[in-house]
Amino acid sequence: MTLKTGIFRFNILLKKFLLNEGKVRVSNAAKEILFAAEGVNVLGELQLLNHLNDAKGTLSIRQLQLGSKLHFTDTRSPFEFADSVLKLNELKGHVHGGTYEGAAQLNTGVGGPGFLLNLSLREVDLASLLPDLSSGNNLLQGLLQLQVQLAGDLNQPLLMQGTGSMQIGRARLTGIPALDKLGTMLKLPQIRETEFESIQGNYKVADQRVTFYELEAKSPDLQMTGSGFLGFDRKLDMDVLLILSAKLAAQIPPEAPGSLFLR
Repeated sequence: MTLKTGIFRFNILLKKFLLNEGKVRVSNAAKEILFAAEGVNVLGELQLLNHLNDAKGTLSIRQLQLGSKLHFTDTRSPFEFADSVLKLNELKGHVHGGTYEGAAQLNTGVGGPGFLLNLSLREVDLASLLPDLSSGNNLLQGLLQLQVQLAGDLNQPLLMQGTGSMQIGRARLTGIPALDKLGTMLKLPQIRETEFESIQGNYKVADQRVTFYELEAKSPDLQMTGSGFLGFDRKLDMDVLLILSAKLAAQIPPEAPGSLFLR
């Protein structure tokens, strides 16, 4: 900050700063929330290098919201701000009953405003997470382990791109109508309640959809493999191969319709 008083000029440099219980809210032109934070605490130091303000310190956020639905709590990380890029290299916190850690960057300079995320989520409770995302019936239940790398523009966050992998333990596909229809066709309504030992696969994020590759679900009586996509508009389009165990297949009554064959 520069103060001028007549022929005198004073340069004042803020070298240390402390922010307690701050709030941040970022919305687009349609007033949709892109980013919001409450309970923001920052302790840092500023340096004036080549007439640029660089900073480093520690950051903690009690409540962090990305988009309108995804919530994180107790986020903390050291930070560095240089060349108009904010780096959070040791992010840690909680998300829907689980934990997460990783790194994030926010570019406010040339090429910005853009973001990079590299996160690892562990033991996330999908029964808690998905009702917030879907505002309806649970699509999926289980404990999620997720690796995700995302990059995008804060002005158009839905156009983000990235890749990752996922694994869900003790999973139930309770919100997928196709399983209900299959159970009705085969006269096996219990298919809907199948608990899978695990569901795992790889995915990419692009074109406002999540595209799955090598998706595999296993249980003692039912195995599923498939590929396809889940759109940000919740449209689901999957090609799936189902294999029933001999024990489950033996329960299909003779009058069940459809083209079936045994293997």
